[in-house]
Amino acid sequence: MKEDRENKYSDNLLEIIDKGANNTDQAHIQKRYLTYKKEAVRSFTMTYNMIQKLKGGIIDTLAPGASGWSLLYSSELHGYSLNTLISSAMAGPARGCFILSIIENVCTSHEYERVFGAVFCEQLKYKNTSYGTQNTSLFRFKTPRRQDMSTCPNAILSIYNTPSKNTEDRCMYIMTKKDYLAFGCGDGKFGLQLDRSLLHGESHAVETFSNEVLSHTPRFNVSRVELWHVRI
Repeated sequence: MKEDRENKYSDNLLEIIDKGANNTDQAHIQKRYLTYKKEAVRSFTMTYNMIQKLKGGIIDTLAPGASGWSLLYSSELHGYSLNTLISSAMAGPARGCFILSIIENVCTSHEYERVFGAVFCEQLKYKNTSYGTQNTSLFRFKTPRRQDMSTCPNAILSIYNTPSKNTEDRCMYIMTKKDYLAFGCGDGKFGLQLDRSLLHGESHAVETFSNEVLSHTPRFNVSRVELWHVRI
């Protein structure tokens, strides 16, 4: 497991996520819903609160009647490698709804590390051109420090969809190269980009999603990454 390199605060979101996974009630609910190779698993990037908010905020619309999420890739289980992530995606389901979830490696005095990523409806794969559909979105969770932490902390979810004025032939939704994975673009920058090591990334405001910067700063270091497939 990769060590934190930037987080100078004694408490961080990773500890909260890991502690929540050991909470009997939360763990029972998560493990009924989350699986890896048909066995119960937990999320290493999201709290129970985040999973429920993402489910209600967008997943239930794209995949109504979903029975749960299946883990395709996790940096905690498979190591940090874009090639491993894409290979795992290509070995999984070809269709459906997918979730890429990232937790960054920095926080502030008033906010925990941000969790962000993309929701999309096409299998990740290496391709010379961009691909994807209008059912591609970016999301971000912000978790304030000033709140009751005795229960599962509340995270504020923002979802950035494709504006209705955009058309399929104008937009770059997903780009997968040997050196990077990216979502959305504008003015030569990506809405969300991960490098081949999966240790570093960038986020910028782009026309594709009319999004804000997802991370605390445009350039960020990665703590953990996961890819999920939504089961119908």
